[in-house]
Amino acid sequence: MRNRPKTSCHLFSVALILLILLASCGKTREVGWPRWRGPNGDGISTETDWNPEALAGGPKILWKANVGLGYSNVVIRDNRLYTIGNAKGGVTVFCLNAETGKEIWRHSLGDRNPQSTPTIDGNSVYVLSNKGIICCLNAKNGKLRWRKDLVSEYDVTKPFYGFAASPVIEGDLLILTANTSGIALDKKTGNKVWDSSKPPKKIRASAGIRCPSLSSITSPSTKSASLST
Repeated sequence: MRNRPKTSCHLFSVALILLILLASCGKTREVGWPRWRGPNGDGISTETDWNPEALAGGPKILWKANVGLGYSNVVIRDNRLYTIGNAKGGVTVFCLNAETGKEIWRHSLGDRNPQSTPTIDGNSVYVLSNKGIICCLNAKNGKLRWRKDLVSEYDVTKPFYGFAASPVIEGDLLILTANTSGIALDKKTGNKVWDSSKPPKKIRASAGIRCPSLSSITSPSTKSASLST
């Protein structure tokens, strides 16, 4: 356990440098990466105007920023970069200028060991803490829109290692990995729309790790969406 913070710091540094390099490879500075593993959740960038010469002689680091420790990756939209880190004041959501690394705002979650990655949707940023606190923040200034406690308010079982899966937006729903088949909240209010039964005690240690994955199931007479976590 003593080596865990070093590992998390290293993982974050690699992810941050990677996205900075992505920004430098294209003709434009904007990189649309609003959620864990990109726009479609598959780790593939949809950009096509790459400039291979930008990597000639080795990658160039444009800037560095200290955002504490944690396992959270970064998301980018409208020249702003968002991530979560365990800084001196506790777990904090950071918004940085994607070109310069300069801090624009920060918001404290009051938790520890951040594991999930923020999700951007419109002018809102959704963040989930290790203890199951889900918040919606104003992407422009970091002000709190709403805050819910999945465990105390919605009777969700907390995984042994805490909540680690990143939020997923589908229409008006905010979908989270919780219990056996997830939970969906109204993204504008945080109110519960639907949930699922609690997992058996023997598998609760591993629940909450995988990010929700949406898929469409089509038959001749019906079309529906399924969720796997």
